Amino acid sequence: MKRVVISGYYGYDNIGDEAILYSIIKAIKNLSRDIEIVVLSSSPEITGKRYDVKSAGRYNLPEIISALKGADLFISGGGSLIQDVTSLKSPFYYLSMIQLARLLSKKTIFFCQGVGPLNSNFVRMATLKTLEKVDLISVRDINSKELLEEIGITRNDIIKSVDPVFLLDDSAKTFRGGIAEDNILGISVRPWGDNSYIQPLSDGVNQLIGDYPDLKIHLIPFHKGEDERLSKSLSELLNTDKIKLLEAQSHPARMINYYEEIDILLGVRLHSLIYATITATPFVGISYDPKIDSYLAELDKKAAGSTELIKPGRIYERLSYNFNNQIKEADRLGDFSREKANELEDILTQIFD
Repeated sequence: MKRVVISGYYGYDNIGDEAILYSIIKAIKNLSRDIEIVVLSSSPEITGKRYDVKSAGRYNLPEIISALKGADLFISGGGSLIQDVTSLKSPFYYLSMIQLARLLSKKTIFFCQGVGPLNSNFVRMATLKTLEKVDLISVRDINSKELLEEIGITRNDIIKSVDPVFLLDDSAKTFRGGIAEDNILGISVRPWGDNSYIQPLSDGVNQLIGDYPDLKIHLIPFHKGEDERLSKSLSELLNTDKIKLLEAQSHPARMINYYEEIDILLGVRLHSLIYATITATPFVGISYDPKIDSYLAELDKKAAGSTELIKPGRIYERLSYNFNNQIKEADRLGDFSREKANELEDILTQIFD
């Protein structure tokens, strides 16, 4: 039996990162049941039970070495792991895991990650020295590919793909078309800065509610605690009592159920937009990071604003457009999602050949 060790930001109750992990595990199991999967997690017992895999503590060096010694493949998987905006510790941890796997002569894959920003020259050099030696590099957007080339990675086999969550493609969905009495707007927000963007965002939604007072609102948190608290604050700014504040889910598959209930999404978190895409749910995106703009560009879309500047009128216009063009937008998202899921499956097949 082959063993695969997967490293990422796992075990922290961030449903976006958990969705990445679940997607990779699900796809590997679909390829072969004769593969043992070990996940490096901050909550190894929970991760192991949740996904029916083995798990080791992400900071437990003896456990990590033991897992790697018996491994055939190491996957540094998904998310924005190599960036130095939140901290310098983050990129060095993930790079050190790659280096350890290489030291133990394991086949090493850099799988569909977003890279950057990289502001520190030291981090740039460490990234260059580490990634130029891995067996395969794939990134989730063109900006990440260009950044790796900018820091000096000259290999011509960097694969530009998409986020691993597209492996969950579930894009079959039926739409009623147009705003009806029972239509539902989903909203997913995240803390950013002083959260002042919440006020103009709510003003834009309130314009829509003014036109359609029977519109229902579902608030969808992606991170337990912090997203839930901000969603509650948003609910207090909306001019309707038709609001459902949903709970953050622990298992990524359950998030799809939330999207099956809504017609349009207004989202800030990247994975709220990706879930909208894989469920063919038309959406309006708000940017807080270049990765949002990069993702929207893949779909020939632009953000309706940023956490730095939101014009309520633009939010209203974009939401109205999507409600009135649901079928066209859903078809476009469904086609895109299926295409990208196939691309990811091809990469995994290449890895496991």
